[in-house]
Amino acid sequence: MSLTINIVSGVPVRVHVSGRLDSDTAPDLDQSVKGLLQPSAPRRVVFDLAELDYISSAGLRCFVRVMKAGSQPLLVNLQPSVEKVFNMVKVLPARNLFRNDDALRQFIESDADAGG
Repeated sequence: MSLTINIVSGVPVRVHVSGRLDSDTAPDLDQSVKGLLQPSAPRRVVFDLAELDYISSAGLRCFVRVMKAGSQPLLVNLQPSVEKVFNMVKVLPARNLFRNDDALRQFIESDADAGG
């Protein structure tokens, strides 16, 4: 299975990822978000993973690269198997993982209220 990536501009930018994120497809995601990670990069990038079926260590590194570029990757709508991988390896802080859009919206609103 391949990887499909759809970037929706807005605040924050939202990246829909579906399929398999593995060593074969991770370069595709890296290339797709590369333009978002310039010096004027958005502070937050939301990755909607509702249709991501599988993630490997190569896929995890994509999100680490986003963090190293100075942006905060926020992952929403994770499938249980994908969420389990993130929870096991703890490559991102748990506060960056959101079960659904409502939880993400509450985080963004509370963070804005706190001056973040």
